[in-house]
Amino acid sequence: MPLVVENKTDHTLALNEFIDFCRHDLSQYDMDETLENAGQLKALCNNKRFFADFLTDQLKHPDEFQSNNTYTPPVFVLHIDERFAVRVVVWLPESDLSPFQLLSYREPHDHDFSFLTCGLFGSGYQTETYEYDGLSYQGLMDEAIEITPRKTYQLSPGKLMYYRANRDIHSQIPPADFSASLNYILLGEKTRRMQFYFDIKKQCIKNPIDQYPVSSAMLSIAPLIGNEDTVDVLVTLASKHVSAQTRLRAWYAAARLSPENSNLFLQHASRDDEPYVPGRLSQLLND
Repeated sequence: MPLVVENKTDHTLALNEFIDFCRHDLSQYDMDETLENAGQLKALCNNKRFFADFLTDQLKHPDEFQSNNTYTPPVFVLHIDERFAVRVVVWLPESDLSPFQLLSYREPHDHDFSFLTCGLFGSGYQTETYEYDGLSYQGLMDEAIEITPRKTYQLSPGKLMYYRANRDIHSQIPPADFSASLNYILLGEKTRRMQFYFDIKKQCIKNPIDQYPVSSAMLSIAPLIGNEDTVDVLVTLASKHVSAQTRLRAWYAAARLSPENSNLFLQHASRDDEPYVPGRLSQLLND
């Protein structure tokens, strides 16, 4: 289950000081090291001005506002590189939500990265937590898995919690008031698995989380308008893209454009590090 980290520091840090510390004093690969230095994230949370100052600075250049942000809104990226990311997630009470706001409330899910989170302001969301062994499963939709219920927590201001990649599942319940959390994400430690939504009652994987919706949209129309040149591009994409879902969709689009090569594409897909790719591709080609 996620780890609750006890740290009572009243020290404060500026955002640039926290980022410098992460760059030079953390390896970004080690859970124990991250937990040992969790007080640094809390010290940034203790700084009541840093987020407002960050937004103000960003708004000075509206054409570039959050140009490096690929997360689902309302997520604000404060820093990102190949090793780690720092972000703030805003959590709205249910009464303030519109149908167009993308918050994964009451959707049990895991993460394909480990991260340390701290309540920044507001009463904070509640989170129901569960545990599973993500590396023991293919990751197919409706695949039966063993999910163990754990505790329910509230991410109140200053509370620190550490979530393990492909181990901890949580389902967030809307906060009573406007709230935010601050996350330190270990990108350098990223696993080969994807993120998933889960059906807790049925004890199964519901579906993978699509992290590249724009690519998905392009790949869905490629078989309808593409040609032989498109097949070559799709094969390259299927072989190299960082997202398992994008690789799957590229193989499937190539197979639809060139059905005579479907078995060859499936053979290539079987070498993928993520078993979801050949497993799901086989399902799609046999439907």
